Amino acid sequence: MPAKGTQVTEIRCYTHVFESLIPDREGDYAREAGEFLRLPVKLMAADHTQLFEGWDDPDFSLPEPVEDPLFAGFLESCRNISADCRVLLSGEGVDNLMSFQMWPYADDLRRHGEWRRLLTEMANYFWIRPFPWRGIRARLKRFIGKDADVPVFPQWLNREFQGRLKLKARWKDLSEHPVTGSLHPIVPKAHAALSLPHWTHMFEQENAGVTPYALEMRYPFLDLRVVNYVLAIPPFPWFFEKMLLREAMAGRIPERIRMRPKTPLRGDPVSAQFQKTGAEKINQMPWSKDSDRYIERPALAPLHGKISAEQIRTRLRPYCLNNWLQSARRVRYNMHAEARNG
Repeated sequence: MPAKGTQVTEIRCYTHVFESLIPDREGDYAREAGEFLRLPVKLMAADHTQLFEGWDDPDFSLPEPVEDPLFAGFLESCRNISADCRVLLSGEGVDNLMSFQMWPYADDLRRHGEWRRLLTEMANYFWIRPFPWRGIRARLKRFIGKDADVPVFPQWLNREFQGRLKLKARWKDLSEHPVTGSLHPIVPKAHAALSLPHWTHMFEQENAGVTPYALEMRYPFLDLRVVNYVLAIPPFPWFFEKMLLREAMAGRIPERIRMRPKTPLRGDPVSAQFQKTGAEKINQMPWSKDSDRYIERPALAPLHGKISAEQIRTRLRPYCLNNWLQSARRVRYNMHAEARNG
């Protein structure tokens, strides 16, 4: 029993899993980690959220547009978790913070004349580094113009709107920012990635004022003390395959999970849900009278099952904006109606 007067904090774990929509084994690993740590783990199945589910609900209201057609699934997760606890620790930020780059680090050693260390580090790096087949294949696709997932400036934006706000220049600046926006001598990509505007957007979307559930999100990896420490240590070997985290977790989590290779999700939920339900319901959506200020509907690319996941997400963005505009109009109408009734 804890000593008298000691405050006991109950810890629970939550993770999203897919049971049928896409191949996914995260539930097995989460259960194993929970059993090892003797912590309860709640698996939240994310297979059944439909595209734009709940967006036509009169009570659905967000202060800003979102580009995730499955946002209702996130709100449902917040509702479920808030029933159990009030504070949620998120793992967001670690991929950006520990983005590995060997060549800026090697160049920094060269500039400072640390030749012995440079030779040692480079020899160790090439010894453990797998051959970069994936990177070579991706660069080749981009070179010959056959990479369907390369972001392209939206052609459906209203020309007056994009000209007035200089959207093409802003798109170009935002696309290049992670590469050219930082002068950090050793980890420029990690340093620049932490300055991207999407962090503000994410923090605001996950705030209880938006969700709207009494759940406070906290981000341990983005604590400034952690950020300053990690950006000050040599990226090799500590960033390579997140070796710093693996070493820190030795004996604290099951070994096969600690040394498990980084495994991205084996599919895109939005694309998989689109392939499952088709485009008919989306094509039948009514359009807001406000959408013509931002969208040129004749320029919308068709939705069909033969396009890539990135193309599906890109082509659904105007529909996300349209749905948000409709919800915003409902909110304004309700406010005016309440003001008249008051």
